[in-house]
Amino acid sequence: MNFGFLMNSAKVNFYDAEIITLPIYTQLIERVRSELDVAGGWIYPPLVSVDDKRNLCEKLQFKKNGPMVQEKYFTLPATHSITFADGHQDDEFQRFLILGYGFLFGLYLLPENYLYFCKIPHNSLILHPLIAGKNDCEIGIMKIYQFYKSSKSEDRKQMFAILHWFLMGQTYDMEWDRFDAQYKVMDGLYRLARSKKIIKKAPFHASRPVFMAEKFGIQLPSWAVLDPKGKSELSEMRNRLYHEAIFAGKPIGYECPKNNYSLEFPNFNLKMICKMLGLNTKYINVPPGDRQVHAWDLIP
Repeated sequence: MNFGFLMNSAKVNFYDAEIITLPIYTQLIERVRSELDVAGGWIYPPLVSVDDKRNLCEKLQFKKNGPMVQEKYFTLPATHSITFADGHQDDEFQRFLILGYGFLFGLYLLPENYLYFCKIPHNSLILHPLIAGKNDCEIGIMKIYQFYKSSKSEDRKQMFAILHWFLMGQTYDMEWDRFDAQYKVMDGLYRLARSKKIIKKAPFHASRPVFMAEKFGIQLPSWAVLDPKGKSELSEMRNRLYHEAIFAGKPIGYECPKNNYSLEFPNFNLKMICKMLGLNTKYINVPPGDRQVHAWDLIP
């Protein structure tokens, strides 16, 4: 199965499979570099005119033509392929491995001809702070392979959703949308950990991250610490956003949180994802607010 878009030419062998670049990889990279709209580490959807969507009143009252807007869906060329010694594996398995391989780079990778529906990063340090070396790619994809093969169907689906929304959820422009996405990822991790009987049931919603942090040996962010009433800043932020359209104490869009959820929440979820996938990295011990770049340095 072909997939992309990835600017990394390393060949990776694992079990009965390998990931290699396509024969026209170099030409594809050069073509993409000359054609794509790129800024700040992101690839943006192409612009299209919506002048034909203006109604008669708009054409009479407004002098300018309709605006150029970002295309709702777009594709990128495949740069790599994943192949198996027996010549075939089911599509679900291959899609899982492709998504997991992208996670190692902090990139959202899709099979060939699949549609992207928002900006995506081309820089591997946009969505998480970990750099993957060749050994990390091989060790990491083997762990992801093992997770899939050792998990039941519902747990595979849940991990796919976790990886998908951990990566995609960070592409939103608005902070409340990114917060909402990472909260869903955290809840997905809790459900998966419960399904695999890794943790016991939390007595109430706000205690879920506390239970997981204790089980996985991860430093709990200050905003998830419980007060004497069993609440946390995180749980209160979540409840008011979900049920009252209030974010950071004001109507959505009128205030920013004092805590840096856009940095610390993905970092917290990243560590829990690593634990669930069996990715043994020293990054697990890094404080939540750390801004430095780290190597995966995965241990087999």
